Amino acid sequence: GAIERVLAVLHSKVDLAANRQLKVAVPRASSQGPTGRPPAPTGVSPSERSSVAGSARGQEASPMPPRMQKMQMEVDTELLLEKEQAIAELREMVGIMTEKIKKLEQLVRIKDSKIR
Repeated sequence: GAIERVLAVLHSKVDLAANRQLKVAVPRASSQGPTGRPPAPTGVSPSERSSVAGSARGQEASPMPPRMQKMQMEVDTELLLEKEQAIAELREMVGIMTEKIKKLEQLVRIKDSKIR
Protein backbone atom coordinates (compact mmCIF):
# COMPACT_ATOMS: atom_id res chain seq x y z
CA GLY A 1 0.00 0.00 0.00
CA ALA A 2 1.19 3.45 0.97
CA ILE A 3 4.34 2.22 2.68
CA GLU A 4 5.45 0.34 -0.41
CA ARG A 5 4.99 3.47 -2.57
CA VAL A 6 7.01 5.59 -0.15
CA LEU A 7 9.72 2.94 -0.01
CA ALA A 8 9.85 2.75 -3.81
CA VAL A 9 10.30 6.53 -4.13
CA LEU A 10 12.86 6.61 -1.34
CA HIS A 11 14.72 3.66 -2.84
CA SER A 12 14.91 5.37 -6.26
CA LYS A 13 16.22 8.59 -4.69
CA VAL A 14 18.88 6.72 -2.76
CA ASP A 15 19.92 4.96 -5.95
CA LEU A 16 20.17 8.32 -7.75
CA ALA A 17 22.21 9.75 -4.89
CA ALA A 18 24.48 6.72 -4.89
CA ASN A 19 25.04 7.23 -8.62
CA ARG A 20 25.60 10.96 -8.00
CA GLN A 21 22.72 11.96 -10.26
CA LEU A 22 20.58 13.52 -7.54
CA LYS A 23 21.13 17.20 -6.79
CA VAL A 24 20.80 17.85 -3.06
CA ALA A 25 20.51 21.36 -1.67
CA VAL A 26 22.22 21.76 1.68
CA PRO A 27 20.28 24.28 3.77
CA ARG A 28 22.27 26.90 5.65
CA ALA A 29 21.29 28.25 9.04
CA SER A 30 21.62 31.84 7.85
CA SER A 31 22.22 33.80 4.69
CA GLN A 32 25.86 34.25 5.67
CA GLY A 33 28.58 31.68 5.43
CA PRO A 34 30.70 30.55 8.39
CA THR A 35 33.20 33.32 7.65
CA GLY A 36 30.55 35.99 8.20
CA ARG A 37 30.40 36.77 4.49
CA PRO A 38 27.50 35.90 2.19
CA PRO A 39 27.95 32.49 0.58
CA ALA A 40 29.70 32.41 -2.78
CA PRO A 41 27.52 32.03 -5.86
CA THR A 42 27.35 28.44 -7.03
CA GLY A 43 28.51 27.33 -10.43
CA VAL A 44 31.22 29.98 -10.67
CA SER A 45 34.81 29.29 -9.74
CA PRO A 46 36.60 31.73 -7.43
CA SER A 47 38.90 32.86 -10.22
CA GLU A 48 35.90 33.53 -12.44
CA ARG A 49 34.24 35.49 -9.62
CA SER A 50 37.26 37.76 -9.25
CA SER A 51 37.56 38.35 -12.99
CA VAL A 52 33.81 38.97 -13.32
CA ALA A 53 33.88 41.36 -10.37
CA GLY A 54 36.79 43.23 -11.90
CA SER A 55 35.14 43.50 -15.31
CA ALA A 56 31.84 44.54 -13.71
CA ARG A 57 33.60 47.57 -12.24
CA GLY A 58 34.99 48.47 -15.65
CA GLN A 59 38.49 47.23 -14.85
CA GLU A 60 40.54 45.04 -17.09
CA ALA A 61 41.51 41.60 -15.81
CA SER A 62 44.92 42.32 -14.31
CA PRO A 63 46.96 39.90 -12.22
CA MET A 64 46.34 40.15 -8.49
CA PRO A 65 49.13 41.20 -6.15
CA PRO A 66 50.81 38.28 -4.34
CA ARG A 67 49.08 39.14 -1.05
CA MET A 68 45.67 39.06 -2.73
CA GLN A 69 46.54 35.77 -4.43
CA LYS A 70 47.46 34.27 -1.06
CA MET A 71 44.21 35.49 0.48
CA GLN A 72 42.24 34.14 -2.49
CA MET A 73 43.96 30.75 -2.11
CA GLU A 74 43.02 30.68 1.58
CA VAL A 75 39.40 31.46 0.75
CA ASP A 76 39.40 28.82 -2.00
CA THR A 77 40.88 26.25 0.39
CA GLU A 78 38.27 27.08 3.03
CA LEU A 79 35.44 26.72 0.50
CA LEU A 80 36.87 23.42 -0.71
CA LEU A 81 37.06 22.06 2.84
CA GLU A 82 33.46 23.12 3.51
CA LYS A 83 32.27 21.40 0.36
CA GLU A 84 34.23 18.23 1.14
CA GLN A 85 32.68 18.16 4.61
CA ALA A 86 29.20 18.61 3.14
CA ILE A 87 29.86 15.76 0.69
CA ALA A 88 31.02 13.48 3.51
CA GLU A 89 27.91 14.31 5.55
CA LEU A 90 25.64 13.64 2.57
CA ARG A 91 27.34 10.31 1.88
CA GLU A 92 26.85 9.32 5.51
CA MET A 93 23.19 10.33 5.24
CA VAL A 94 22.78 8.20 2.10
CA GLY A 95 24.23 5.23 3.97
CA ILE A 96 21.86 5.72 6.89
CA MET A 97 18.87 6.11 4.59
CA THR A 98 19.84 2.95 2.70
CA GLU A 99 19.89 1.02 5.97
CA LYS A 100 16.50 2.46 6.94
CA ILE A 101 15.06 1.40 3.59
CA LYS A 102 16.34 -2.15 4.11
CA LYS A 103 14.79 -2.29 7.59
CA LEU A 104 11.45 -0.91 6.38
CA GLU A 105 11.38 -3.38 3.48
CA GLN A 106 12.06 -6.16 5.97
CA LEU A 107 9.16 -4.93 8.14
CA VAL A 108 6.85 -4.87 5.12
CA ARG A 109 7.82 -8.46 4.26
CA ILE A 110 7.14 -9.55 7.86
CA LYS A 111 3.79 -7.75 7.83
CA ASP A 112 2.83 -9.37 4.52
CA SER A 113 3.81 -12.84 5.77
CA LYS A 114 1.67 -12.40 8.92
CA ILE A 115 -1.32 -11.22 6.86
CA ARG A 116 -1.16 -14.38 4.71
